[in-house]
Amino acid sequence: MADPRCDGGRRRPHPPLRPLWLCRTCLAPWPCPQARDDLLAAYAGDRVGLCLFLAWRMFDADDDLRALHPDDPPPAAELFRRFLRWARR
Repeated sequence: MADPRCDGGRRRPHPPLRPLWLCRTCLAPWPCPQARDDLLAAYAGDRVGLCLFLAWRMFDADDDLRALHPDDPPPAAELFRRFLRWARR
């Protein structure tokens, strides 16, 4: 079976599928490991810019996921770990 992350030897992008906030390519919670690698490469040398971008996306995800699940929204700590904690290292 072909690797869904590749397309003819090229790496496929791993963008978010909104409003679910899953990866469009691998269906893992976004940012998936490949998206994280891609973002680290795109923001090489600009960790502050990366964290600002991810914070913006985290707030978008919070809005979307609260609209989808008003009775059971994701905890803020979970979104922080998913979107920002990994990028601070």
